[in-house]
Amino acid sequence: MINWTSSLDAYRGWVNANGSVDSGTEVEDVPQGNGSQMFWVGKEEDMKKVKVLYYLHGGGFFLLLDGSAMLFLDDVAKGVEKATPGVKVSIAVLDYSTSDSAILLWQTANPLIALLPNAQMPTPLQQAVAGLHHILSLGVNPEDIQLIGDSAGGNLVLQLLLHGAHPVQGNNILPLDLSGRKLGGAYLMSPFFIMTPRNVFSSWKAYDGIDSVSAEAFATFGYQVLMSTVKKPGLLPYVDQSYRPDGWYEGLERVVERILVTAGGNECLKDDIVEVSEAIRVMHPRTTLLVDARGVHDEPLADYGAGETRVGELTPVIKEWIKECFNAK
Repeated sequence: MINWTSSLDAYRGWVNANGSVDSGTEVEDVPQGNGSQMFWVGKEEDMKKVKVLYYLHGGGFFLLLDGSAMLFLDDVAKGVEKATPGVKVSIAVLDYSTSDSAILLWQTANPLIALLPNAQMPTPLQQAVAGLHHILSLGVNPEDIQLIGDSAGGNLVLQLLLHGAHPVQGNNILPLDLSGRKLGGAYLMSPFFIMTPRNVFSSWKAYDGIDSVSAEAFATFGYQVLMSTVKKPGLLPYVDQSYRPDGWYEGLERVVERILVTAGGNECLKDDIVEVSEAIRVMHPRTTLLVDARGVHDEPLADYGAGETRVGELTPVIKEWIKECFNAK
């Protein structure tokens, strides 16, 4: 369900197709966001008591917003509201720039890709931080914000949290100052933590051909991202966790209250996800890792994209976790 024209078209298409969407849909430029935009569902005039799902989409840092993500986010938001009358949940989707090296690689295969916004690292991080600043500027409490990212978006969520713990120097990235408070939670779905395979006997090889995304595709995406990152070596441990120094995740507990990571048992990235999640948990004990034994990459989104009437085993657990983070039990 990928829209090759623009994320904005994907968002508008979903809004137009979903007759149950309440008022509060809005597109706005992100202040100091270097051309990024924010797509809202359920935005209120007064946001001071609103809970926000802040979503960073996946796609290897070169694909765009997938409509299945909108279905997932809408279902989660409505589930929280239904469970707790009086609680309002808004969805904020960031349309961030993608990697220009990836654009050059793929535009010959699909000329529409030439229309994509493009930029080198750390532009997506700069935009993600600016987007969070914007949400906070509306009066939303940090503890009422849940970060959600899948695949490359999960990578970007971790970049944002690491910037809060170890600020990126230079690069015109705003500081992440929460005034001693914490974000309510961060959910990383099938995060693309490590850009290229390091071991031929890893899950990259074991589940190639079984997973919904091939190992070759992951490696191609990752290599192009690293091409734009190696020129700025200080960024490497933010973008690719195989470059992380000792104690890299220390300080995350001061930025976010809880972290949830999920993976598919049949996905190429599984070993990397498990390794990095366990390392994060050493420094942030309120980190939970869940593996769907039969799942593939981005399994929860796949259910919605396929129009399944029943979601997989992880989705109810994810929804309950987010409700708990919002204190909406």
